[in-house]
Amino acid sequence: MSDVAFVFSNPRHHLEMMAPVAEELTRRNVTCTLVSLAEVRGFETPRQSGARRVLPLNVRRRGQGGGGSPPSDGSGEEGAWRRGRLAKKLVWSLGLGPRLRWMLRRTRVIVVPNDAVYPYIELVEQLRNTKHQARTVLMQEGIRFPLPESYTGPRYGSAVSAAVCAWGEGSKDFFVASKVPESRIVVTGTPRLDGLDVAMWKTRGQELLVEQKLSSPPIAFLSNPIELQGYGTKAEKLELFARFLAGAAPVLKARNIPVIVKNHLYE
Repeated sequence: MSDVAFVFSNPRHHLEMMAPVAEELTRRNVTCTLVSLAEVRGFETPRQSGARRVLPLNVRRRGQGGGGSPPSDGSGEEGAWRRGRLAKKLVWSLGLGPRLRWMLRRTRVIVVPNDAVYPYIELVEQLRNTKHQARTVLMQEGIRFPLPESYTGPRYGSAVSAAVCAWGEGSKDFFVASKVPESRIVVTGTPRLDGLDVAMWKTRGQELLVEQKLSSPPIAFLSNPIELQGYGTKAEKLELFARFLAGAAPVLKARNIPVIVKNHLYE
């Protein structure tokens, strides 16, 4: 029997934020288990992590999302979204769901990094509708952003039953605005930020400026395929970026500030 199970699908940032918490809880005599859905997303579960794999084989999927509302811009994305959603439902009902139900059957608390995308939506719902009824907790996985007015899908942090662990007061405000009960939100910080060595990255940053032949520190645009989760379309996302560039151009040019783009790994 495990007191707490940490369920992750990304062996990078999910595992990096969950493993230190599991280690600390273990030192406090709390039995913890790491449960990996990495193979569902085409990743590999790190052997040294000690995590239990839900699937023995790698299931490569075209999209990462599962929540949100389908795009409707006439570009053909809507059909692809619906086909992908159907495939995910089949994978869940035939494999993931039963396997997770068995693996977590004696766990008291299940911690997830997201409760608004596949397969966490299905996992939280399954736990809610079983006799087991384990408590569910959300560990905030990343920076959140205002949802478009057209968005009708599930809202991050609204499905878990016990608590939402937020990075800071700004994140708490975001969750409150998303109708998460304030009594359920706890500002905890995140191990990944706690372990950030600013001095080390400052040195590396100077090296990158030289390597990239940049005359001054740049503005960085870190792209994200949010359209895969139903948060608008790719065209709308690019339009937002174009508007930013147009609005910022006079200031950037006057101060000789370059702009660099870092694509998301999926992109």
